[in-house]
Amino acid sequence: MKEGMFPRFAQFICVFICLPLIGCDPTTRSDKDKKKDSPASRNPAESTQQGTSNESTAASGGPSWSCETEHDFGDVWAGITLRHPFKFQNVGDETLNILEAKARCACSVAENYTKKVEPGKSGVIPFRLITANKSGPVNEYLDIRTNDPNRPIMKLVMMGTVKTVCNVEVITDTRLDQPGISQEEIDKIKRSRGSFSKISGKDKLHRVIRLTNTSGAPLSLAMQPIRPPNSRFAASLKEVEPGQIFELTIDGTPPFPPGYSNASVVFKTNIPDQPNYGVALSAYVAPRIEIIPKKIVADNTSKNIKNRTIRITNNGTTPLKVTSVSVSDPNYKVRLKPPDTAQPKETIVIGVVLPEGDYRPPPWGEVIRIATTDAEKPLIELNVLPHLRRPPTKRPLDVPLKFHPGEMP
Repeated sequence: MKEGMFPRFAQFICVFICLPLIGCDPTTRSDKDKKKDSPASRNPAESTQQGTSNESTAASGGPSWSCETEHDFGDVWAGITLRHPFKFQNVGDETLNILEAKARCACSVAENYTKKVEPGKSGVIPFRLITANKSGPVNEYLDIRTNDPNRPIMKLVMMGTVKTVCNVEVITDTRLDQPGISQEEIDKIKRSRGSFSKISGKDKLHRVIRLTNTSGAPLSLAMQPIRPPNSRFAASLKEVEPGQIFELTIDGTPPFPPGYSNASVVFKTNIPDQPNYGVALSAYVAPRIEIIPKKIVADNTSKNIKNRTIRITNNGTTPLKVTSVSVSDPNYKVRLKPPDTAQPKETIVIGVVLPEGDYRPPPWGEVIRIATTDAEKPLIELNVLPHLRRPPTKRPLDVPLKFHPGEMP
């Protein structure tokens, strides 16, 4: 018996009572049978079918939620974005609050979920799963945190199998021959597909990627012109074993501009369900003064961490010092941290503590200002915003921008 759960008999009675309310089939089946008969298996393009499992807590005082917890999407090709609305109901006698919907990785998102549900009412947590970099069996989940005293945390699971045209492995790269490279770094490069990560603008890139057929039938790949045509990358394809193993050679010619250089290699295939297959290429050249993150987001849809960190890295040769830090909201705490031997000497670290409680910035955002000794970048400003992808609105005239000093070492 899991900690915090009712005895099995009481749980069974609760589920039996709640099932008519949420439209679930109480029949128990094995995972194999569920996958075989799941609606998504019959129609992979449909990604919003009913879930395969329900869990509930007893309505014995306070909020109590009953929810489907699993959705089997069957077999799909990589690249599809899957969406499924997990439905839940408050079977308790007080307001149910969804406090947090935390994804395990960036491929999973809880979109615009219901945050408050009155007794007897229903809500929904839409789960979006991006399969672009997935292959084989997939089991991704959201951790849902609520004020239900008996079930404060619940996992909502999207599971199934993601099919791919090819297995991709880097077999040759200039960095693999560097002396002193660790096994961890070697494994990371082999898994990096077409991503060259952080490079110098003067680096000449060379990589060979092995493409092994996983489609289940003899494979034909016809390479199309690289996109965009003015890319710094060039590519060529060789068939090593007919219909099964191919080698894709990637070369990158400097100079690479600051920021990201992106391109893609696209192949026409003989697979009717997957006529196009691609390998994305990318390389990143850090600017002279690199600021991570570019902005701070406190959107309440993911874990609203109060302690944030800003890192400023000087990739140039001119020394840079921070002379002051300040913020437009006096409830923030900003602090320039003393030099840390665990950080590169070129990196400056600034700590930010957001206001307490269920804080959300105003739509126009707040501003963190960092003054430096750099002639080209004497002021660095970061926005603190309530949304990841929405730009800040215009600041109202009755809320003037005023800065409050932070802490210096």
